[in-house]
Amino acid sequence: MLGRSSVPLLSIVSGYLLAGSVKTHAGQPNWGRLIGHRVRTLLVPLLLWNAAMVTLLIAGRSLDPTPWQIPRDAETWANALLALQQPSTNVPVAFLRDLFVCIIFSPLLLALVRRGRLLTLLLLAGLAANVALDLTGVLLIRPMILLFFGCGLALRVHGIDFGHAIVRPWAIAVAVALTVATVWGEAALAALAPVAAVDAATMIIRRFAVAYLFWCAALALADTRFGPRLREIEPFIFLVFCSHAIIFALLSPIGRALVGGIGNPLYPLYFFAQPVLALGIGIVGATVLARTVPMLAAWLNAGRLPPRQLPWQQALVAHPPHHDPHAA
Repeated sequence: MLGRSSVPLLSIVSGYLLAGSVKTHAGQPNWGRLIGHRVRTLLVPLLLWNAAMVTLLIAGRSLDPTPWQIPRDAETWANALLALQQPSTNVPVAFLRDLFVCIIFSPLLLALVRRGRLLTLLLLAGLAANVALDLTGVLLIRPMILLFFGCGLALRVHGIDFGHAIVRPWAIAVAVALTVATVWGEAALAALAPVAAVDAATMIIRRFAVAYLFWCAALALADTRFGPRLREIEPFIFLVFCSHAIIFALLSPIGRALVGGIGNPLYPLYFFAQPVLALGIGIVGATVLARTVPMLAAWLNAGRLPPRQLPWQQALVAHPPHHDPHAA
């Protein structure tokens, strides 16, 4: 539940940033240039990270008790590498494919959102209904991403504060209550309404609520002594996101050897250690790529070259230790 709510939050942030970054030319947004840029920053990493996962799965077929089935036709290969009609081999990066579709829709979405708050609410209601009805079909693997992307556009266009002003004790309490209610009350609601409608409604409410709680936690952490440390790892996060499924796959044989399956009492320790390991391995891997194959590192990292130094090395350069020459 927590992990799945991170994608809606990322979608909201993506929509918010896009609405603020649209450049105009002769009074009109240059959508061709924007979409061309997104091909390099979204579709190229989508292809490369899926190719990396496919390479790993093919190389590990002899070690895997349930080996990956190599695609036998062009359509299956296209889905495996580009997520055309279903999630790709590297499942998390299929988000990039849906985000690119959101970018394609953004001229229409922005035009509607800019016509006023009433039309914005009607638009968001329609996008919410699409989560249950799936009117977009194969255009979107997860229709919910378009809803949250649209929310991000609306927040920016209508000047709604996305910072500390939205952190309110009563709102946090409501978000917690909604999360609990949609988890425990879903079965009861299913008896009163169509299952598809209940599933869509509870999923939307829960993910809005948890995304809000995540954002409140992020804002709170930003004001602590951990804030600068978190900002130091930001340049690595895209690469960590795209690589974490591959890292999990590489760690899986080690985890099985050390703690066995899910029923082992030690398995929760390994389970919760995986994100920390993925973060550390991803950061180290990014710096190695940046130093050895910078062009590939930039393509893998949405067109930005990752830092060549680890976060703690950057901190030492920015704030070298002070030596008092008069000290005994």
